[in-house]
Amino acid sequence: MRLEDLRKAALIGAGTMGAGIAVCFAQAGYDVMLQDISEEQLDKALHRIAESQGILIQESVISAEEAAKARERITTASSLEKALDGVQFVLEVASWPLILRDSA
Repeated sequence: MRLEDLRKAALIGAGTMGAGIAVCFAQAGYDVMLQDISEEQLDKALHRIAESQGILIQESVISAEEAAKARERITTASSLEKALDGVQFVLEVASWPLILRDSA
């Protein structure tokens, strides 16, 4: 597979690193599935993404429209199966206890 063929990526773990990497992928034009076993953590990640984009908007790095389009490319899932459906690239940034608990 070539990088040019990549359209959809999954980030497993929606902590600080997962949210940050997800928004980087989304701002680069990729569809992103952000997965965590906690809906609360997913909500926090989306809030963290909006906050970080707010700083980029304030510093004129990106426009509000670009930020909104990037957020639209991010989908969340608490199910690992749903998160992996149709993705071409997976990056795991979750802590091991959470991964093991989800698979039990």
